Amino acid sequence: MLEGPQQPSRQDEFELPEPDGRRSPFGYKIGWLAFASANRDEIARVADLGRQRPMTWNQGLWAAYQSGAFVCPAVDGWTLMVGIELLGRTRDLDYLSSQLGCEVQSFWSHRVSSAHGWARLVPDSGESERTFGYADGSVLFNTGRATDVEVETAGSIVRAAAGPWPPLDVEPESDQLEWREPDEEDVIAVAATWGLDPTGLDGPDDRLGVWGVLPDTWRPVVR
Repeated sequence: MLEGPQQPSRQDEFELPEPDGRRSPFGYKIGWLAFASANRDEIARVADLGRQRPMTWNQGLWAAYQSGAFVCPAVDGWTLMVGIELLGRTRDLDYLSSQLGCEVQSFWSHRVSSAHGWARLVPDSGESERTFGYADGSVLFNTGRATDVEVETAGSIVRAAAGPWPPLDVEPESDQLEWREPDEEDVIAVAATWGLDPTGLDGPDDRLGVWGVLPDTWRPVVR
């Protein structure tokens, strides 16, 4: 099970590492969103992060691997929001995209449970342009047309229907399929081709991002 209500810890009470003045790469055992926008503060506002705290790259990434999410300073026109609680979280991304008026991408990777996936949403479309999710030996969802980088890296699994992988009705010797499971390097390859590779983030950067607690939903609650 990839998603579910999260109970945030009091991360804002934890002792943070000292600032190191550099960007911090990430991409493994974590989830993140990529926004085609450089407006960090607006992203944090629309994402409704609670108990917000300004943090450096290394502080924010450290905190994001514990709980909540860290909105990084913008890089090359993209802003990334990263957090352990974003693993597999695809609900309400269409709301974020429509509110921000920009493309929103979602990625997650956790090798222990073989959970890997990606999604891509464009504003005003009302639906995902592309989603793919895999965990524990099954394709969870697979909608939209697979992009070239997916076919080149993840192989024929990106055309599979939801259900066990390999499909039970196809012989293992069949030429129809490549039997390799998707992995974390596939996720990084898709992220790099679609927009920004988080594993390549490095170099001096003393700008601050924003860490905060994630809400259970991004849509307004009707009372």
